[in-house]
This record gives sequence, structure tokens and C-alpha cells, in this order.
Amino acid sequence: MQTVTATRRRTAWSYFPHAMIGALGFVILVNIGMVWSALHTFPGVAALDVFDHSNSYDSVLAQAAREAALGWTVQPMGDAASQALSLRDNADRPLTGAVLTAQARRPVGPDMLTPLVFTEDAPGHYVATPPLPAPGQWELRVTIVRAGQTLHATRRIVTK
Repeated sequence: MQTVTATRRRTAWSYFPHAMIGALGFVILVNIGMVWSALHTFPGVAALDVFDHSNSYDSVLAQAAREAALGWTVQPMGDAASQALSLRDNADRPLTGAVLTAQARRPVGPDMLTPLVFTEDAPGHYVATPPLPAPGQWELRVTIVRAGQTLHATRRIVTK
């Protein structure tokens, strides 16, 4: 007596479960890489007092309205050697005699915080010392005080 065994031909659908397992494994590996990258490259906490800040949000809005009413403009003007700001009042005249305090922080990459001191070298033109320690993008947070009035400004600058 002879036994006949039928051989089944494999179709493309027979590989479908393997393809699904491979695709899901790939997605899991990518997600693990992204989580690792996020945990190891985040420069720090944005703010520790977010809840307290939200409770006094009306005063934050009032301060922003007072600063907007000043009409001062802050224009970054920098090159590879130094960073400078041009300050103008609401009549587009140079804003002279202001006291500037500033911090520059890297928005991406390793956290670098650099305090800057601005001095007025021409009417409405303020130059920072020391120069920024590395090229690239920086977020410049400036507090400008003149005649009892204060303006807080944040500007993105790029150094080469």
C-alpha cells in the first residue's frame, strides 16, 4: 500500500504573522530609542512653580499689558564676535540709559546657561560681554529697566 502525502504550497499569506511580529518589534525598538533619547537629552525642568504661576495669571497678563504699552522694541544684532541689542522707544528713537540684565540658554542640546552684561556703546545700542561660549542657537532672556519701567523680552539668536 502506498501513502500519498499532499504537499501544501506556501502562499504569501502564510508569512503574514511573521511580518506582523517583525513590524511590531521594529515599532517597539524605535519607541525604546525615542524614550532613551528623550530621557538623556532633556536639558531640565521648564518651571517648578507652574501651579503657583497659574494662580496669579491675571497679574501676569496685567504685566504683559503694561510692557506692551511701553512700545519698546528689542532687536538682536550680533555677529561671530559679540552679541548686541538695538533698543527703540515707541517713537522709534534710540532708548538710552537703560540697564539690561540677560541670560542666554541653549534651547537644544546640553544645557548651557550664560549670564550676559550689556553696556551701551552708542545711543540705543547695547553690547554684551562675555561672548557666548559656543556657536548655534541661543534663547536670550533680557530684562530692561529704564526710568522705573521694566520690559522682559525673549529673543532667539544664532551665533556662528
